[in-house]
Amino acid sequence: MGPSQMAPALLQQMQQQARAGQAAGREAAAGQVGDFYEANREPLNRPATASNIWEFSMRETAFFRQQPLGVSMAASLMSGETRAHLITGSALLQAGGALLQRILP
Repeated sequence: MGPSQMAPALLQQMQQQARAGQAAGREAAAGQVGDFYEANREPLNRPATASNIWEFSMRETAFFRQQPLGVSMAASLMSGETRAHLITGSALLQAGGALLQRILP
């Protein structure tokens, strides 16, 4: 029997169960992410030097790549090295902009 031949009530029940399973998976993943940041509070509180940013970006990327498929796929779009370069570059741009605002009227 194909899906189009299933009783509508049964199909609806299967869809509800699938949504509930997806929600439970998202909830578990969110809890693990929170646990990761809680466990890594000390490195997050260090000064934002290039080496500290690099170290944390590598940890964070490794963690996210171990998560369920949806999360690990997103984490695989960028290496920890690339993340560290982007964060460091952004910080430098912000610092440069603040300096220019002080210099220029």
